[in-house]
Amino acid sequence: MIAILLIAFGSCLTEVSDSIGKNEVGHGRQSLFMMGFLQLVAGAFIFLLLILVKPALFVFSWFSLPTFIARAILEVILAHITILAVTTADRSTFSFIRLGTVPLLLVADIILGFHLRPTQLFGLLLLLVTLLLVFVNPAISKKGVGWVGASTLMAAVTIALYKYDISHFNSVLAEQFITYLIVLGYFFVRACWHDSQHFFRLFSKPLYLLQAAAQGLGGVAESYAYSLAPASVILAAKRSTAVMWAIGSGSLYFREKHILVKLSVFILLVGGLILLAL
Repeated sequence: MIAILLIAFGSCLTEVSDSIGKNEVGHGRQSLFMMGFLQLVAGAFIFLLLILVKPALFVFSWFSLPTFIARAILEVILAHITILAVTTADRSTFSFIRLGTVPLLLVADIILGFHLRPTQLFGLLLLLVTLLLVFVNPAISKKGVGWVGASTLMAAVTIALYKYDISHFNSVLAEQFITYLIVLGYFFVRACWHDSQHFFRLFSKPLYLLQAAAQGLGGVAESYAYSLAPASVILAAKRSTAVMWAIGSGSLYFREKHILVKLSVFILLVGGLILLAL
């Protein structure tokens, strides 16, 4: 239950940050690289503070390097693709399709030794059926579906690698802090090159500070949730609650249509989430 509460809190904050970034990029006030930088800088700062407060929580094993290096490279690619998906697709469409990561992680959880109960398996099946309905429903926008699909597949791999590392080698703090720094460095270099004239002035805008802080707190909450339950269960909770927040922001903030159809899909997702939590 604590893990699901952390995920619900984190996905809400992430939705706030993504909505701000999508709107600002759409109006040309923020580049893709600046958005990526803002998505990570606060999270890296929070992890650094935790390390300074309690250094014993920073545990990194050199034996994790093969999986960690693979994950770090994929995380850079995934972060760039996800920014493209966020700024291109409708908020609800983005959240619906990203549910596809959940069934893919089921295999990874079984390999890692987690045993899912029959109710949880049925919940995952319900989520998969819901995803298929999203693809065939003409009321759901397919704009940006390619980028969203690519980020969905890559997320399954990076989350599996992350779960493996924190289960066998590294602490959440060490794994995430180093990964955040690597991806943050990528966006920093690209943002400085692309937005050299006004990059640092953007930090004087309260809206962008909110964007960074929301993503940072949300990312930290979600990182620790993965250490409390199987990755497929946590991701299902994350994707399902994200859909709820995305439907709200999509209809109220971005004026997306077909709200009743999307709410019907959300009800199916809630059913799957309840089964996962039983």
